Amino acid sequence: MPRPASQVYTWEPSDRAIAARYGLDPADILRFDTNTSPVAPDFAAEVLAGAMDPPLNEYPDSSYAELTEAAAAYVGVDPSEIVVGAGADEVLDMCAKAFLPAGSAALLPTPTYAMYGVLTSQRGATVEAVRRLGPDERYALDVDALIERLPGAALLWLCAPNNPTGAPEPLVTIERILSAAAATGGPPPVIVIDEAYAEFWHETAVPLRVSYLDLVVIRTLSKAFALPGIRVGYGVAVRPTIERLERVRPPGSISTPSATLAAAALRRPDLARENAAGLSAERE
Repeated sequence: MPRPASQVYTWEPSDRAIAARYGLDPADILRFDTNTSPVAPDFAAEVLAGAMDPPLNEYPDSSYAELTEAAAAYVGVDPSEIVVGAGADEVLDMCAKAFLPAGSAALLPTPTYAMYGVLTSQRGATVEAVRRLGPDERYALDVDALIERLPGAALLWLCAPNNPTGAPEPLVTIERILSAAAATGGPPPVIVIDEAYAEFWHETAVPLRVSYLDLVVIRTLSKAFALPGIRVGYGVAVRPTIERLERVRPPGSISTPSATLAAAALRRPDLARENAAGLSAERE
């Protein structure tokens, strides 16, 4: 039976809460802690003002066919290789539910996004932390240490580029890890790669799904698409893996307005590219 997490993920306070605490105007707050865009996409208001299908007096279409097709076209895969969720976090949760039985172990290169550890603990699985290299190596993965721990692990959480260090994971490194995982001699671990910042990096692990069948690549519309408020994410994997994730996907978890706006955004790939380029330029 799933257990409560050993730690609770604490969300950052809202602009309104910060303003109330310090006597500020919310409009005067500029955030650097959530990696979000300073402005929403211009087309969002127009999409939300239009007719919804199904209408808002009906429950969402739980197949999310339009959203699934838009995500598939965006990453260049078949729609049968896509699963959608209410934010990348829900897709991460599906992975934990589908692939992390109680008593199993998940490898977690640290420091990284805290939610991986929370989800692992919720399943009654053990977090096996593998420290990343230090600042002189830009907090890159300690690949040798990671490969040494692969045998017996049920799942490996990876974030590429990594949150919060920003360390990219070159595709050659990912391929080395996948090859080692396939050669463990036992059941290969499921490898979940969170590509929330994919648009800020020039490589993706999506093509590797055809050679390593236990790979799930997760994307979000929260970063480069500047739409964290709609809570939409999706996973990419081969069809048998997607079918396992679909068995644990909650029905109707994405609202119709969110699904509609997400599909519209994914059909505008230039939006993500331009936003990522602009934010990267400002960072430099």
